[in-house]
Amino acid sequence: MTDMSQTIDTINRNLDAYQKAAAENAEHIKSFGQQSGELTEKVTKMQSDMEAAIKELTEIKRAQLFAAESKAQGMTKADREQTQAFEMMLRKNLEGARLSDAEQKALSTITNPDGGYLMPQATRGRMIEKILARSPIRQYASVQAISGDALEGLYDDEDFGAGWVGETQARAETTTAQLDKYRIEVNEMYAKPKITQKLLDDAEYDVEAWMIRKLGLVFARKESDAFVNGDGSSKPRGFLDYSLSTSANRNRGVVRKVKSGASGAFVAAPNGFKAFVDVRQALHRDHHNGAVWAMNSATLAEVMKMQDSDGRSVWLPDFSRGVSGTILGMPVDGGFDHMPDISAGSKSIALANFAGYQIVDRKAINILRDPYSSKPYVEFYTTRRVGGGLIDNDCMVVMTFEA
Repeated sequence: MTDMSQTIDTINRNLDAYQKAAAENAEHIKSFGQQSGELTEKVTKMQSDMEAAIKELTEIKRAQLFAAESKAQGMTKADREQTQAFEMMLRKNLEGARLSDAEQKALSTITNPDGGYLMPQATRGRMIEKILARSPIRQYASVQAISGDALEGLYDDEDFGAGWVGETQARAETTTAQLDKYRIEVNEMYAKPKITQKLLDDAEYDVEAWMIRKLGLVFARKESDAFVNGDGSSKPRGFLDYSLSTSANRNRGVVRKVKSGASGAFVAAPNGFKAFVDVRQALHRDHHNGAVWAMNSATLAEVMKMQDSDGRSVWLPDFSRGVSGTILGMPVDGGFDHMPDISAGSKSIALANFAGYQIVDRKAINILRDPYSSKPYVEFYTTRRVGGGLIDNDCMVVMTFEA
């Protein structure tokens, strides 16, 4: 991973040339009715470089967010004892093993009555950090840990009524909020990392770090996709799975959309930026503070080409405010890799205050050690339970690429 200042310099240095090349190519198409092979190749190469730079910067910025928190965390005596017991379980087949009283006591702290072992709190915390570093929505969403199977709460569709009144005046009846209950269930996600017994027998090999790295990566990929695209069937419901409407007055569970104005594209320059203005205007004013433009790096690279009629960039490299710059003064995160590339009808951009998206984590992570099914490897069947869904459909507006 390169230095952040170098990556920012690369983006700033190449942005003007990238925009000019894209404009020249668009003008060539307009004048001659076809693309210039040379210009198209140049723009494609520059776009690929910009995508890579944005992805690099996003990873650096996200890693920085959790570095300080990670360094600040210490381990108690109980944490150390649980971690030592966990490592013993990882390294040894304990079935029928003769254990000392101390070892049996340590193992009892992580034994799951339903079978297998529970990942210790300190180890689980470090694995969650790995997931956080790769799961962009977790930085912005509401997250609640539970010990049960679901989180229940109340929708609040309207504000409570209020009014002004004199000391002796009658108090008229006010409107009341319409309440309804939501339920977000946790769904089981599993992984089966495997390793040779020879490596487990090597006392110098950090088996706990190996476990954290493997599980953190695969769980982050699975949940990140589900929080965007999941259909709610045995997995979280992603924010792009909800029905869309252009109407400002929508039923619960329907998210507002704004059309880009062209199928699979932005409207031709210099008017393409107006879709961003419309999306910003459509987002409920109560959600402006904390809102972020979400998209993948390929979509962001397309946005970076855009200029208004005065030649000003729609996207600005203000990395102090946004992980991936800003659009119309609001931060951008180009790390939503599971959002679709721009195509006909795609939902490729969202402006969202993700506090209206609820993530639910079941605290326990369970591990079953299996030295038999995949010899000479030892498998660790690991389960984690996670849920997710919108609890406020006014918290976001989706830009769809249609006329």
